[in-house]
Amino acid sequence: MGKFISTEYTNTINSLIDGFKERYRTNPFYMWSDKSNTIVDYYHTCDEKSTLDEGLKTVYSQLGDMSPIRYNVIRDFYLYGGFERIELMLENGEFGLETDDITSSTIVLPNTIIPVQGDQFSITYLENKYLFEVTTVNVDTLENGANFYKIDFEFKNKNDSNIIDLIETEYEFILDNANNTKLKSIIRSDDYKYCVGIEKVLSRLKEYYKNLFYNTRVQTFTYNYMGANFYDANVIEFLIRNRLMAGEDRDVFVYLNHAVDIPATFILDYDKSIFRAFEMKDTRLLKRNWGSGEFIEQPLSLLGMQKESYFFMNHHISNPNNPSQFQLFSDQFISNIKTNTLFNVNIVDVDEPPVDNGDASNEILRQFDGSVYIPQQMANSIFPGSFTIVDEGSSYKIYPASMNIPLFNSMNTYLGSIKTGITTNMNYDGLISIDAKEYESLCALYNVLIKYFNNIDLSKDDIENIQNIDYSNSIFLFYTLPLLIYVLDKSVENKLALT
Repeated sequence: MGKFISTEYTNTINSLIDGFKERYRTNPFYMWSDKSNTIVDYYHTCDEKSTLDEGLKTVYSQLGDMSPIRYNVIRDFYLYGGFERIELMLENGEFGLETDDITSSTIVLPNTIIPVQGDQFSITYLENKYLFEVTTVNVDTLENGANFYKIDFEFKNKNDSNIIDLIETEYEFILDNANNTKLKSIIRSDDYKYCVGIEKVLSRLKEYYKNLFYNTRVQTFTYNYMGANFYDANVIEFLIRNRLMAGEDRDVFVYLNHAVDIPATFILDYDKSIFRAFEMKDTRLLKRNWGSGEFIEQPLSLLGMQKESYFFMNHHISNPNNPSQFQLFSDQFISNIKTNTLFNVNIVDVDEPPVDNGDASNEILRQFDGSVYIPQQMANSIFPGSFTIVDEGSSYKIYPASMNIPLFNSMNTYLGSIKTGITTNMNYDGLISIDAKEYESLCALYNVLIKYFNNIDLSKDDIENIQNIDYSNSIFLFYTLPLLIYVLDKSVENKLALT
């Protein structure tokens, strides 16, 4: 006797089945979730460096000094299943561990390697290495078109000493990338160490940036300059688009959204910004390096609710008729990007503290007692907003970063205070002294950005030098640190990207 079937029930069942199929299709780990994984050092045959008997296309010996075979070793490679009984087969006899004939099968994940007969791998058991040889390779295909391999193997040797000298190149396996068709799951060990080092630097930079500029009162990033508080939607958009403050690290994670209603034309403005220039690597966009603030009058926004005033930063080309504008990015920095010129200023050691006598030789930086002396105009043009010059009649003084300088207008009304951004010392006649290592670090920060824009690989020295920066609240760091984080993040991504 027939009966009606609930379509809602049927749709639910079909949805569950389709979901299972999708997980099965897109996740190669899913079909082997019931199998335990074993971490091995996998010695993959290097065809380019190996030589076979030209007549028989075979080798006389796989291991030892006379072996014509060379291998690329992949550290921490994952094999699935087949090792459950291996430990039972390793018998502890009168003379230590002994082995019977040991054979088994295991799975090589898709998007990793193509195993070949004669490959070797070693496992560690009770602090000893055991070497196994691949005897047979069988291929199968998943629904998504990816190939995976079932390999048969047998016990080869009680240690891996005979294969160590046959290694050509060392690689590292990244399990998280095995299911990603855009990223490498196997990279050279040097590149892996580079990426690990960069990730550590990135974590610190993000934490510094959050500690320096995240304003808990308004739950977004702001900065203070000349006694005024500024909100820059271009910076926030850059952070959001590129997920620069996202991730699993609770010390640096920040959920970001725009804290004010942005103008309808904002996206058009952003597409002409220096941040967009870095995203596109387009020198034509390296123009709007000046800015001026517009008072935020949005009483329903967190910024508008505060007792202190906040200003919305507009980016634009320098306008001499705008008295309220100030520089966000150095003209020299922009020029160096376009000409692919690194900051490598000649520094001359001197025997006594230099004095500015007004001649052109002051363009040559002088170093005395671990400090670099820079003419104040040059310092402020290279690192905008980082040094504060206070007019006291006909003379100028440079105040250290740790000082808050009170500001008063002509009616003697308190306007706020200035806080400089880089640790400096007062010096006579308009010279600024900066710690030599810190100056090198600031130039190194610029150089990392210049190299990225011009497709030049970063060096170990580049990364080490930027870690000596004296991180403090300044316009210079507010705008350059997001770019630095972005560039370092991209350098890791480029190392891992499939080409």
